[in-house]
Amino acid sequence: APLRRYLATLTGPTPTATATGTSRGSAGGATGFPGAPTQQPPMSVTGGPPAATGDSRRQLPSAIPAAPVPLAASTPAPAALPGPGSSPYAAGPSDPGPGRTFAYSAGGGGGGGIPARPRTSPAPEPQEPRHVPPPGVAWPAADAHPQPQQRLLPYAPQQQGPAPAGSFTPTAGSTRGAAPTQPPSLARPCAATGPPAQPSPPAPAPADATSQLLYLGQLLERARAAVGAVGGSGSGPEEQAAAMEALADGVERCGREAWARTFPLLMVDISSCWAHHPTRPVRAMAFALLKELLAHQQHLFTPHNLEAQINLLLAGCGDASREVSMTAGQALRALLASSDEQQGMLLLQQVLPREREAHRRCKDRGERLVAVMDGTRQLAARLERPELHRLTFQPHRESGTTLLEGLVANLADTETPVRRGAVVTLAELWYRLGHGVRDVLQVLAGSSFHLLCVYYLKLHGVTVVASETNPTEHALVR
Repeated sequence: APLRRYLATLTGPTPTATATGTSRGSAGGATGFPGAPTQQPPMSVTGGPPAATGDSRRQLPSAIPAAPVPLAASTPAPAALPGPGSSPYAAGPSDPGPGRTFAYSAGGGGGGGIPARPRTSPAPEPQEPRHVPPPGVAWPAADAHPQPQQRLLPYAPQQQGPAPAGSFTPTAGSTRGAAPTQPPSLARPCAATGPPAQPSPPAPAPADATSQLLYLGQLLERARAAVGAVGGSGSGPEEQAAAMEALADGVERCGREAWARTFPLLMVDISSCWAHHPTRPVRAMAFALLKELLAHQQHLFTPHNLEAQINLLLAGCGDASREVSMTAGQALRALLASSDEQQGMLLLQQVLPREREAHRRCKDRGERLVAVMDGTRQLAARLERPELHRLTFQPHRESGTTLLEGLVANLADTETPVRRGAVVTLAELWYRLGHGVRDVLQVLAGSSFHLLCVYYLKLHGVTVVASETNPTEHALVR
């Protein structure tokens, strides 16, 4: 009997076929072989091997009532066909999948066929699709379960212009081609430094004269404290420049009365300290301040202090710094332009021999002497011919020399700028005063008379080549 049951299983129906099962204790039940008179209602077998007829190990107790058998899915998965080495006790798949049911029919001894209790696998809860980040993107924490509305989106690379055809553009929830995320400390924009703070403008000058006087006094005290004494320690270059510029701004912002009472104190500081300060910017700003005063407060420079002011500016013209000497030269020209021409001519005639002696003794480049001769030409252009003739040939009451003699003494100087200045000044006097100057120059100039004739003819618009023509034989000279 066991051999027949085993052979029956080898040739039995497939798991999906309809199985018949009888109970050994049932009245009039068949034995389960073909041709049996009585058969149980067919039962659907899904997902497992057929139960062997009469196998007590696959039978359920007869005391358990039959449970309703749910119908199988519309398209159940077919079970594997038994092969030569298969066993009726081989177990089917442990998990048929969500919503699928195991149903076994029991046959063999005992009561009638009792269907097995269906076992249903619970369907898993829907889960969000997990996106695998590309290399370089940090994996989320193991305990992190972002909600759909809180899904972490990687930083999408910024593209300039339209994307090329066939390129991938990351979208929300996509991580393909995304740039690596950055820490919060690097993702925050850097703090904008902005342009450097500009110095605050000076306080507005008061309207009344008394308040303006106090205002200028405060500016002067601030400049004194910033510059310091000669050889002493003052403030830094920035503080010195700010103080001097604030004082220069007060030139236009304050009236005549306030400056008339402040100017003497300012000239004391400039002449005694600032014009001789060891710091070059301080000296340059001192003469620049005088130039501003000459441009906007000319009433301060009276004939009573003209000589002191000329000497102060001549000292600046001889400064070793080109910046200082140029600023002082510009201020000297402005001073002579605003002064009386006769007084200025007399002062320069007096200064000329002294500067000549200082240049010969110090053996400098003669910048101060050149500035005196430039000023002489500037004033001579403003004088009438009779007055110029008198000042040119009349000896000075202090030096005892005439202007022509002082100029001729510089024709043989070793410095080229000094010689050029003397030649140009004498040629202009000759051009203005006529042959009276020529007669004196023929006696005093000597070998330099040839060069004087060339410059004199140039003033008349005649170009002479000294190597081809003798300028002393020209008709304008004779």
